[in-house]
Amino acid sequence: MGTAVGLRYGDEWRKIRLHFDPPFKFHEALYWQLLELSQLHDQAVHDILIFRKSVDKFLSEWRGLNRAVIHNARGGKWDCPVEEIARGFDPLTDMTEEDFLSTLGEVLFANVDVSASVLSTTMTNLAANPSIQTELRSEINKWKSQGEEDFSKYLTNTGTLLHRVIMESMRLSPAFWFSMPETTGEIKQIGGYHVPANTTVIIDNRRLNEEAVTWGDDGAQYRPDRFLEVAPQALRCGFMRYGTSAASGRCLGKHLADLIFKLTTVAAVESFRLESLGVGEKQLGFQNRDAPDVRLIKI
Repeated sequence: MGTAVGLRYGDEWRKIRLHFDPPFKFHEALYWQLLELSQLHDQAVHDILIFRKSVDKFLSEWRGLNRAVIHNARGGKWDCPVEEIARGFDPLTDMTEEDFLSTLGEVLFANVDVSASVLSTTMTNLAANPSIQTELRSEINKWKSQGEEDFSKYLTNTGTLLHRVIMESMRLSPAFWFSMPETTGEIKQIGGYHVPANTTVIIDNRRLNEEAVTWGDDGAQYRPDRFLEVAPQALRCGFMRYGTSAASGRCLGKHLADLIFKLTTVAAVESFRLESLGVGEKQLGFQNRDAPDVRLIKI
């Protein structure tokens, strides 16, 4: 992710963010080239410590594709978000070309894997908990029957089972497994431990999201209604989705991501009955390593 906006702080974050906010909307994309680059990006991430060559190849082709898009958009006078954002990069001012390329890569590639993990956790656990799935389906049907305007409110309502289902999935599959390293400004005593000033600190997000002090003794289990029991103020330091405190605001697409998770879940639950197929190998981020695969049955 290089110098992507999600890794920046303070004024650097704000300057790059200004260029990405206006065009952050849906447009047609160069699908097949992006698909090929996505596969190359995945390969680069897995091999980064061993095969620097694949990383260099990805970065070179990614730079070439974006330069071609910008050149063609300017030549054809197209309305193109990439070209619009690119107007803001200048090595001597707010945003370098590396900042630009890294942030686009964060949006298009890195966040796909994160989103897939959250959705996998959601579908797997709904399949393993048919009573929750049935209750959610009833809730969806009730809100949809009230009209399109009410359904739009449903998607942003934080008091629904749908919201709790997504929050619970993100609790068990946080967007980042570890926080970005940050340095303490002064001496601290935390949980009986002495932390000297200028100590680099990293938080294990999954462990934080399961700590009994916030979530109770069943913190490792899937139970969406726990969000009815935990006080909102306890989530400030006990729940990490996109980061904590100021860091949580650096994610460009966090609000859009929540909407995508909800819309995808609604589409799946209202069209299919999700069933556990049997015990299969479990990926990281699920409730446990013995969680079952999922079968979709058309309703």
